[in-house]
Amino acid sequence: MKARASIFLCALVLTSVLPGICGTKPSPNKQPATKQSQEQEDIQNAILRWKLGIKVNPENPKNHAALGQIYLATGQLAPAIVELKEAVRLKPDDGESVLALARAYSRKGDIDAGLNVLSQGIKHCPNDADLHYKAGLLLTNKGQFRDAISELRLAFKLKPNDEKIIRDLGAALGMAGDLDGQIYAEQEALKLDPKDADAYYFLGGAYISKGQAQEAITNLTKCVELDAKNADAFRMLGAAYAAQGNFAKGISCAESALKLAPNDKAIADSLSKMKKAQAKSSK
Repeated sequence: MKARASIFLCALVLTSVLPGICGTKPSPNKQPATKQSQEQEDIQNAILRWKLGIKVNPENPKNHAALGQIYLATGQLAPAIVELKEAVRLKPDDGESVLALARAYSRKGDIDAGLNVLSQGIKHCPNDADLHYKAGLLLTNKGQFRDAISELRLAFKLKPNDEKIIRDLGAALGMAGDLDGQIYAEQEALKLDPKDADAYYFLGGAYISKGQAQEAITNLTKCVELDAKNADAFRMLGAAYAAQGNFAKGISCAESALKLAPNDKAIADSLSKMKKAQAKSSK
């Protein structure tokens, strides 16, 4: 990823430097560009220069990869896929391009195509942890938990200090019904990064599923302290308080969740149930 970012930055630097080298001077009547318009201009100039590079040397995979990465970064999925496919065809062991192509397909909503790209890429780069990790995430999204867990475990074996991998392995284990496995994985993730809000979120969810309300409260409280915009964490925290009979705190948490996600039916239903339970308990 760093290599692609460097290429992108080099393109932008060339865009700003070459006009000066060529002796081009800005028009004295030209109004100063806003930051956003300047960024757009830099991106378009970078695209033009990489296109020129491809025209001069169409068999250089780096040119296609760099152009594809720019398209992907700016949300232009169709041309990104075209360029990244060509980059991978020319250099099938380029893990960065394989990963970028899989991301492009994933953002397009074609998970199967993304998985196919990753499968082929892993044949050429069997020790690329990022490819196994991405495959694990896509398989999790498809509900193919056994294969997802296998890929995520292999990714973590290859990159044992990456807390995101073991955190998401925990999520996959939980969705597969292995709550104890999930709890262990999330606790290991938090050893690597004690400020990972998502790990606390997944851990709190696992404890709720196990009926351990106090442990859920401890972890979900930490989650919302680190990420005050996680509406579902507030919802689950409210449910955990309600499970202990503390409806006042439960309702407060659910109301916080609803402020963050006012159109979320699950949160609204949860809040309604808590208010009814509170009213019933006070009779």
